[in-house]
Amino acid sequence: MSLSLPKHPILLCTPLAAAAVERLGLFFQVRQAGGSGTMDDEGFYSALAGNAAVMLTGQHCLDAGLLARLPSLKAVCVLGVLHPAMDLPALTRRGIRVTRVDAGEECSGLSLGPALEAAEQLIAALGFGRDGWHPAGLVNPEVACGSCC
Repeated sequence: MSLSLPKHPILLCTPLAAAAVERLGLFFQVRQAGGSGTMDDEGFYSALAGNAAVMLTGQHCLDAGLLARLPSLKAVCVLGVLHPAMDLPALTRRGIRVTRVDAGEECSGLSLGPALEAAEQLIAALGFGRDGWHPAGLVNPEVACGSCC
């Protein structure tokens, strides 16, 4: 007998190596944001709505106003440098784990190593894998402890 539970949906706002997407697929329902350009604010919200986590680049920004509309969001993985207007205090107050992977200047064409590192960080940020609740690259360590202590 096999028990099939629904997987948490996550959104990738940037292309990722197939091996990293496959790894994420073991734990989550992986969604890819459409289009190759920058989404407008409403398009970004629409793509984010209902997802437990998001992987994005420094071109994307999450602020308190947007976060108020995303009650399901629990983790964010940023590829590269954080957007200057990213509201880290608001993310921290909400208990949303934010991780970051050094992706160099350009996130397009991300090599397999950083792509897999980002996947593992997102898996851990949502409490799965051997590093559950304690992902590497955590930007806001105040939220590192899950239900373990």
